[in-house]
Amino acid sequence: MRFGPWWLSDYVLKIIAGYAVGLGWLWWQAPRHNIRRNQLTSFLWSIVLGALSVGRLGYGVYHSDYFAQHPVAILRFRMTGGIQGDFALAGGLLALLLWCRRVQQPPAKLVSLVTPAALGVIAGAWWGCAGLGCAWGREVLSVPPWARWAITAGPDLYHTVLPRYAVQAIGAGLALALAIISAPVSGTSGGWALVIYFCGAAALSFWRADPVPFLWGQRMDLVWSLCLGAIVAALLLSGQRKMRT
Repeated sequence: MRFGPWWLSDYVLKIIAGYAVGLGWLWWQAPRHNIRRNQLTSFLWSIVLGALSVGRLGYGVYHSDYFAQHPVAILRFRMTGGIQGDFALAGGLLALLLWCRRVQQPPAKLVSLVTPAALGVIAGAWWGCAGLGCAWGREVLSVPPWARWAITAGPDLYHTVLPRYAVQAIGAGLALALAIISAPVSGTSGGWALVIYFCGAAALSFWRADPVPFLWGQRMDLVWSLCLGAIVAALLLSGQRKMRT
């Protein structure tokens, strides 16, 4: 879709759709958590900038062979790819922690507040990947009848359509379901939906076939998902302990 000189792909539009729903949720919920609307604006800009900058850095790490020869291209978003999802989540979490430190807000409370919105954006990203062919599933030669629900005829990044594990659809469905479940949960408990998502994303990495760097002998997306899940869990446990004391 073209907006004047700008062209937005279906992938970007699907992420924007998830972001718009999440933004509406946060705008509605912020006063209930004693966060002023002007504070929410600076908070959201911090998360977006953190996610974009670290996500772009992660894209460079995942494609280090190319960017080692063309280092300036890392600054050209429109010319050479986009951002890497796991790093973008890490950047958003880092920005959240820094913002909480600056305004003296408890991180567990903010993590739980943004969890439904973050999961909405994640669902949009998985949805976009299904059409674009990123984060594609492993090829399937044979499958028992009871597991056919997890198979789809999908493309990879090179537009080769084969029967594959439907990791994008499963990831989008998991994120969306957890967003809906966590939305009405009060206190710091809603943030556990994000921990569950990271565990699920780590499990999905075993079904993925897209090439990624390895860290400690494991796919980097698996390692990042487990690390992010552990960090969020630690923040939530710390917040719950402080509420009891």
